[in-house]
Amino acid sequence: MGLRDPEASPPSIEFSILDPQILLDKVVLQMVPEELVPEVQSEGPWAEGRPYSALGDWSIRSRIKRVLHARGYLDAQVQISRQPPRKDGDRYQVVLEVAVNAGPVFHISSIAADGGPLFEGRNLSQYFTVKPGDAAGPPVFGGLGAELAAFYRHSGYADVDVEVQPTLDREHALVAYRLDVIPGPVYHLRSVAIKNLDAPQENRVRELLGMKPGDVFLDEAVNGLYRKIADDPLLKGYRFSFGPKRDKTANAIDLSLDFFKNGNESKVTIK
Repeated sequence: MGLRDPEASPPSIEFSILDPQILLDKVVLQMVPEELVPEVQSEGPWAEGRPYSALGDWSIRSRIKRVLHARGYLDAQVQISRQPPRKDGDRYQVVLEVAVNAGPVFHISSIAADGGPLFEGRNLSQYFTVKPGDAAGPPVFGGLGAELAAFYRHSGYADVDVEVQPTLDREHALVAYRLDVIPGPVYHLRSVAIKNLDAPQENRVRELLGMKPGDVFLDEAVNGLYRKIADDPLLKGYRFSFGPKRDKTANAIDLSLDFFKNGNESKVTIK
């Protein structure tokens, strides 16, 4: 799960004023670096002409910062202020002023990646999409993080996490990037419960699954089962949902496979 944006509005209940209507008239951009004006403007329209809510200010701010960060302005600040509402017939119009303090363009000082125990000592630099000295902004590791996470999950590390941590040197406008794999424990399959099949069908599913209690839990075994049952005469017309329950104390997974005939999806629940 990704970290929550610290600038996002806190959890709250949003109320709307139906009468009189309060609409967003326009967004006025100030102090945007000249070369970024077209990109920032392309993020609009900013729901102009639609009902206004202060909770939407965060969305505008984050969209502008995303453009700035992608061009290397990693320390950019975006401030939003509202002009007094202007009465327009039987409704009110709100004008937002967006002031940008872009700061300097950061450049990359170093890039490092630790692939964890399954890639100990492995040089992963060939997968980097940029190099030290380049302007920051473009994705540094490309799809490396996702590929590493998938490899670990396929090896039984069901709780694997991949962290990418930039460290900013604001004095020199430099940024160092580091990728770390936090593998977590290896999980083993503790039990398999197969529902809504007769005994011969259940035995066939266990055979096709190719993973039995005590084995390292491999999610591709479950994913591959979809294809295998589609080609099996004994299971023709069946589909299934699955609910792996993790026991983080025992590092074990109890797997439930709930089978149903096509057209009976409403009876399926995923745990």
